[in-house]
Amino acid sequence: MLAKIVSVSVALGIVAGSVFLMPAVTALVASFFADDIALEVERSHYPADPPGTALPFGRALIEGVKIALLAVGVYLVALPFLLFAGFGAIIFFVATAYLLGREYFELAAMRFHPPAEAKRLRKAHQSTVFLAGMFIAAFVSIPILNLATPLFGVAFMVHMHKRLAGARALIERVSNR
Repeated sequence: MLAKIVSVSVALGIVAGSVFLMPAVTALVASFFADDIALEVERSHYPADPPGTALPFGRALIEGVKIALLAVGVYLVALPFLLFAGFGAIIFFVATAYLLGREYFELAAMRFHPPAEAKRLRKAHQSTVFLAGMFIAAFVSIPILNLATPLFGVAFMVHMHKRLAGARALIERVSNR
């Protein structure tokens, strides 16, 4: 009887752990494939614009590991809130939206800007990036479909980066006149 309880508990723990760690895992996976996905989106939707530069493998790995560790930390802090029924789920959704919006936007922006500038651009448009992250968080919350999150997240944030960086470039051009 004890063995059955332990095995059921372990199985439930593995399922719960995989659900809560899925955003961290997809962010890590995305860091390896972001440039290929972004390049295809740029070629298809922005053929007149020069394509971005692929991140070196080491930089992509570092960025992926950093966001995965940040995600695990944020989720560990949010974990006690799961005791409060729906409130915990809302906190996890908001945390996921923040983390995935941040990660995918920075991966898209680092194709055109140094890491510090990409982070500054994200901070300058943090509410828009967060709102876009909510769409990615909704996507990652759908079982099976969530396996395509890196594809959706990177493609979506390439469009967001183009829109936001283009708006910023236009504002800079007008203010320099």
